[in-house]
Amino acid sequence: MKTEILVAFVSDPYIALYFWELYEKNFKDEIDGLLVHVNGARLEVVDFIGSIYKDSKVLNLHYDHSNQGIAFDELYKEFKGDVLGTMCSDNFIYQKGIIKSEIERLQEYDVVGSKGLHASPPAMADKIDAKIGLCRINPFMSFWRADKLKQIEPFTFQTVEKEIGDRLEYLNMDYEGEGRLDIMTDMSIKFIANGNKAFIHGADNPPYWMHASGLSSGVYGHLMHSDGKNLAGTDRNYDNVKVQIGLLGWWYLIYEKTVDKCPLKDFNNEYLNALQRKAEICGVTWDQVKKDSKRRDYEKN
Repeated sequence: MKTEILVAFVSDPYIALYFWELYEKNFKDEIDGLLVHVNGARLEVVDFIGSIYKDSKVLNLHYDHSNQGIAFDELYKEFKGDVLGTMCSDNFIYQKGIIKSEIERLQEYDVVGSKGLHASPPAMADKIDAKIGLCRINPFMSFWRADKLKQIEPFTFQTVEKEIGDRLEYLNMDYEGEGRLDIMTDMSIKFIANGNKAFIHGADNPPYWMHASGLSSGVYGHLMHSDGKNLAGTDRNYDNVKVQIGLLGWWYLIYEKTVDKCPLKDFNNEYLNALQRKAEICGVTWDQVKKDSKRRDYEKN
């Protein structure tokens, strides 16, 4: 079956390089191509990521902030395969055969992936989960039979806002409280409610694959540039917000592994300075960050 994977990158060159290296090494030969979206306001970074993925089946560059739902809607219009894959840019595949085995499960199931309770308010998420067994198939790493997706068109990958009393026709229930169906939640509910069968596994399975959640929030607010904007070039600012050491460790691990392949010298310096500043804000020593990053290097396992 012809498989094409949607993936959206923020303007973090190190994540893009790390994902590319693992793609080339571990699953390029197991799919038929990537459909890639890149977004960010720092043109030189977006263009550099574009140069990495220039041979993708689809490459759409956007010089402003976007989000994953919008990106996937845009890329899905150009999808031509039998199996649709979605991956987050911080979803890392560490061994050959992982993607192949995911796709093979579609001989018995209609979608394969991990599940989440990505709806609010929480009571509504629990109610949806109790009825169909999930709120969404997560975008981290999922595979869908394209013929079954066509049966629920039109649909959107985007977040859908909900008000009290809004009808979920395909579940025969009303929305209780103001809230939202997060990215890929509305389409997942519609897909499962249409009688399709899901195979569910964990979001993480080291040392085989790992979803390093939250990495894109680095350039989009946690790591600030000396010009007063974040490293993606927007005004979103989480500079003084503390994060767990694990996130700092992931950011440093990926930076350290790929910085020698990134020709953006000024950006490289800004990134490292911003990361060291973030560690100070979080009350973490730089040695602690380095030690944590080594613990997350699943490539060596």
